[in-house]
Amino acid sequence: MLRKAENKPPLGNTLEPISLDYTKYRAKTFPEVVDALYEDLECVKKKRFDYYNFKRSQDARWANRSKAWLSALGAIAVLLTSAAAVVRVLYGSNPPSPAYDVWLFVGALAIYAIIAAVSFYETNSDRTSSYFRYLMILLAIRDLWTKASFAILSEAVVVYTPKSQEEKDAIQRVIDLGIAFTTDLDKLATEELGEWKTEHLLSLSELEAAAQKGTAEVTGSLKAAVRDLEKAAKENLKAAVEAANAQKAAIVNFVVEGEFTGNVSVQASGRQVYASHLKNFSVDDLAPGLAKIEAMAQSPAGDPLAASFIVELKPGLQDVKIELT
Repeated sequence: MLRKAENKPPLGNTLEPISLDYTKYRAKTFPEVVDALYEDLECVKKKRFDYYNFKRSQDARWANRSKAWLSALGAIAVLLTSAAAVVRVLYGSNPPSPAYDVWLFVGALAIYAIIAAVSFYETNSDRTSSYFRYLMILLAIRDLWTKASFAILSEAVVVYTPKSQEEKDAIQRVIDLGIAFTTDLDKLATEELGEWKTEHLLSLSELEAAAQKGTAEVTGSLKAAVRDLEKAAKENLKAAVEAANAQKAAIVNFVVEGEFTGNVSVQASGRQVYASHLKNFSVDDLAPGLAKIEAMAQSPAGDPLAASFIVELKPGLQDVKIELT
């Protein structure tokens, strides 16, 4: 388990070489040389480990939490899109008021935009990849230190324990067993890290691809919803205009063709609306709709004249011709 990195950055960097003071080793016995060398190596190992562990800790929160947040946002966007689709199915071609489906689509589109922005930041900042790179270096430092520690132990045992050759061989076999066990144990962690890195980066790519696909689908659905709203608004406006016009009276300019004497009597749907000797006259306050127009008069020779026809009276002003025969 990695120890928690300190808040302040460690001293040194990866460019520093190992510093071995040869004057420190000149007058020492072999055991003292081994001890001193071990301390110097451990100091170098600690500096490098602390350096990379601090770099890892800077990206750890982002790498471990960004995927969870992006997954949660993606799930919410899918739910909003599904809810909007359900609203459209329930209301069919008659959009609800207020436009719940439009607002749901807008919410989903906003979330997909956030996911795309975070993915763009991740791709360009490389923080997650850096996090795994530092972890791989830390595991490599672990493996190198394990290898060096067992190598120093193997040499030290030979010198520190002047025993028989069989005992030395037995000790070496025990050390080799420890090396094999530690190597296999560390290999498990290294393989797990490789699989975790692959799955983690792949899932981030899948989230980015899903966000792009979701953005395209939601944009199309949102455009369709807006078109339906515009269509419904135009239909409602048309219906309102027609309803307003229906409340208006029809004003008719009648034009009588044919010679007659006296007055011509005009009826609309059985109701006399005008009687005049004029050939051109206007009648207002007529009810819009289909009406049967009947006209009666007398020719100069004294013969009866009449006209009868159906006409659609529209709100507002219109001309109607009456042909007496």
